[in-house]
Amino acid sequence: MKRFVSLFFVFILIVPCLFLSGCLFFGGDGDEPQVDENGNPLYEEGEIEGFKVAYRNNNYSLDNTIQDYAKFIVTELYANFGILNDYSHTTKLSDDDKPDSEVASNYDKIRVQTQLTEVNRSVSWNWTFSQSAENVPSLSTVDDTVNYYSSTIRQNAYYDEFVPVYSIALEIVLYDIILDVTPHVFSIVVNQNNGMTSVYADEQQTQLIEVVNIGYCDALDNARENFKNNATYVGLTENDISQLKEYILNYVIGTHIVGTIYDNVVVNGKETTYSQILDNILKIDPFNFNDNEGNENETNTKSIFNPYPISSIKDFYDNLYINTDSTSCLEHITAREYQSIIIEPADTTSNLVGLFYALESEYDMVINVSLNYYNFSSDTYTVVDSQLVNIKGGVWSAKNILLLNASSSYKISKFNPPSAMQVSDETSISNTNGLANYYDVYDNGYGGIAIGNGEKIGQSYYEIRFEIRKDGSKTFYPFKFGMLSVFPGNNK
Repeated sequence: MKRFVSLFFVFILIVPCLFLSGCLFFGGDGDEPQVDENGNPLYEEGEIEGFKVAYRNNNYSLDNTIQDYAKFIVTELYANFGILNDYSHTTKLSDDDKPDSEVASNYDKIRVQTQLTEVNRSVSWNWTFSQSAENVPSLSTVDDTVNYYSSTIRQNAYYDEFVPVYSIALEIVLYDIILDVTPHVFSIVVNQNNGMTSVYADEQQTQLIEVVNIGYCDALDNARENFKNNATYVGLTENDISQLKEYILNYVIGTHIVGTIYDNVVVNGKETTYSQILDNILKIDPFNFNDNEGNENETNTKSIFNPYPISSIKDFYDNLYINTDSTSCLEHITAREYQSIIIEPADTTSNLVGLFYALESEYDMVINVSLNYYNFSSDTYTVVDSQLVNIKGGVWSAKNILLLNASSSYKISKFNPPSAMQVSDETSISNTNGLANYYDVYDNGYGGIAIGNGEKIGQSYYEIRFEIRKDGSKTFYPFKFGMLSVFPGNNK
């Protein structure tokens, strides 16, 4: 049983012991809690059952969120500015916001520009494809135009030439935008003689964007790997959306069209611009399409506008405590970039009094460690205690043993997380497994970390947070964290 006696008294006792023996132990060293004959965990009154740990490591598995969003945007461009009457790939814009399908000049703007009844076939978007594959009509007669683009063969050919390859290109651009680096500008080579279009990820035209069902596209693989290693979140912030819009206007469509006589689309019988239509497209959340007012549906997929962290989680029991059988205090602890630890009390624990923990790192590090309380009834977070810790790299010191004070006024109960959060093995936070709904990104200026989404978790709890003061010298800042003792209370 890990009870609170007196934190001050324990602190007086603990420091001499640390200097004499190197460590003091309150926890065990087992991987799992003791269980009864039915497999149910056995805990004494007031104990802590375990810890739900979120951290960053080198094994993060990226899901399809950015890939799917890139395809959604490119398909919207096709459905609003390419072929408007392809009912297999319709826009998600409302009838009031989408370009009129009965206006001839609204069709095929990706390859052909029109101004009134004049057709300029030599002016196309930057992201275009060979025009020799089809004999484009004048786009001045409504019936002829609508009938021409009603052909399933033409629709499929148009879609297949535009959407697959440029979805890959836009996926790469989205990774750049989220990483806050200069986005790729693609080289597009259109061969009118053989009807082939080649898209390259570099000006030197060495990195060809390949659409493959089986195999690899080097440019995309490199972009995904770079993103996994350097990004802190998946999703789009308001600033990201603003950058995406500017990129589409300037590099997908092009400054030779935007802001000129060709920047003209008819919506509900009125002339509007590419910018105005893009604003409406970029408001759509394709993952929660039926609920675009900011409230997510109860689905496994998190809103694209509410980023989730590039982190993993794992449940720990006694194995997070310092190992009594080890000659080194943190020898059995894996170095990770720890970010959040949600404390999981047993059913008789009603508050937390404090805890002792230890840190160790291969590098000099400065970490702000805080104990936070989430109150479910008021949907508020409170910083209960916080300390800025300076760790000397590669050197064990008693200075790395620290105390976080809590308060008995913050009430907790047995932790009953949603089923998606119950993971005994290391699991990446993603939309695929639903974990994205239960973690948010907290950024204090040194990079985002994973923290619990208390509203979704559905109860009050304590959470330890680790905010590393990153200096940009590395992409990964691993350290070791070990729990010496947790002091819960049971005064109901």
